[in-house]
Amino acid sequence: MQDLSRCALAGDVRSIGLRFLLAVVSVLIACADASADSWTSAAPMNTPRSSHAAVLLLSGQVLVIGGRGVGTNVVLDSAEIYDPAADTWTPTGSLATARFGATATLLPTGQVLVAGGEDATFQATASAELFDPVSGTWSTGGTMGFPRMGHTASYLGSGNLIVAGGATGSAIYASTELYTLSSNSWAPRADMLDARADHVAAVIQSDIVFVAGGDDASFAPTNSAEVYDPNVAVWKNVSPMTTARVIPTLTQFASGKLLVAGGADSTFNSIASAELYDPVSASWSSAGSMAVARNSHTATLLNIGEVLVAGGLGSNMTFASAELYDPGSNAWNPASPMQTARRLHTATLLSSGRVLVAGGYDSTNTPIGSAEIYTPPVLDRIFADGFDG
Repeated sequence: MQDLSRCALAGDVRSIGLRFLLAVVSVLIACADASADSWTSAAPMNTPRSSHAAVLLLSGQVLVIGGRGVGTNVVLDSAEIYDPAADTWTPTGSLATARFGATATLLPTGQVLVAGGEDATFQATASAELFDPVSGTWSTGGTMGFPRMGHTASYLGSGNLIVAGGATGSAIYASTELYTLSSNSWAPRADMLDARADHVAAVIQSDIVFVAGGDDASFAPTNSAEVYDPNVAVWKNVSPMTTARVIPTLTQFASGKLLVAGGADSTFNSIASAELYDPVSASWSSAGSMAVARNSHTATLLNIGEVLVAGGLGSNMTFASAELYDPGSNAWNPASPMQTARRLHTATLLSSGRVLVAGGYDSTNTPIGSAEIYTPPVLDRIFADGFDG
C-alpha cells in the first residue's frame, strides 16, 4: 500500500507539473502574441499639416504648431493639442506669424519657445514666440539676430538655449545665438567653425552643444562635427562622421551616445547607413544600415531602449515602413509598417511609452491630418523594465 501511495503521489506530482508546464506555455504563447508591435489609428488633427513642429507638454498632452497646409503655398499659423487619454485634438491659440520648419523647445516653466522657420512668404523669419499652455495663448519670444530656417535649438538648462546655423534662401550661417528666458531676449555667441543648415544637434556632457552634418556654406552635405562649450564660449572640431549627410535624424541614448541615421547625400539620394558617436572617446563607429535608405523620417527613442525610425522619403517614394535599432546588438530589425506612408511628419513619445505620429506629406505629396499610435513590443518592454531598471 505504501508503494502504491508513493506511486499515486508521484503521479499527482507529475500531473501537477504537466499542468503547470502547460499553463506556463500558454502564458508564454499569449505573451508572445502580445509582444508584436502595432500601429493603431488615432483621431485626426483638425488641420492637415506637414513640416510642422510637435512638443510633449508637461501635462502629457502634445502640442502641434504651424506647418504647410493643403493648397498652393499655404503656410499655417494654427496650433492644436492632442489629449492621449481622450484621443482628441483641440484647437488652441494661433501663432502671430504663420511658419513651417521652425524649432519648438519645451522650457521648464511649461512654456514652449518656437523660433524661426519659413513664413507665409516662404522667407526665413527671425521671430520667436512663446506658448503658454495654461492660457492657450502666444506672446513674443523676442527676435533673433538672423532669420533662420534649417537651424537647431539646444536647451542648456536654466532657461537658456542655443540656436545654431540655419539658412536664408541665399546663404547658410555659421552664427549662433543664446536665448535667455528670464530676459526673453537673444544675444549672439561665437560662430561655429563651419556654416551648416539642416544638420543635427544635441546637448552632451551636461551643457556641451554637439552639431554634425547638414549642408555647408556651398550648399553641399558635410560630414564635419563640432562642439560648443558655453563656459569658454568656443567651438572646436571633433571627429567627422564617416558619411556626409543632410536631413538625418539624431537620437541620444541614456549612455550619452548619439545615433545619426539616414539623410541625403550631395545628389539628394537617400542614405541607409547609420553611425554612433561616443562623446567620451570623441569617436564614431558604424551602427549598421537600415533596410531602407531614407531622409525626412523620424527617429524616436523608446522606453525599451530601442529607436523607432518611421516613414521618410527615398527612391522618389514616401514610405510607410518602420524599423527598430537595437543598441545592444547594434542591429536594425523590421517593425510593423505605419498605416499611412508619410514624410516630414512628427513623432512624439507619450507618457505611456507609445509614440504619436501625426501629419506629414503622403505619397501624393499632400499634407495630411491623420495620426496613428505605435505600441512597442510588450515582451521587450517587460524584459527591459525587469532587467535594465
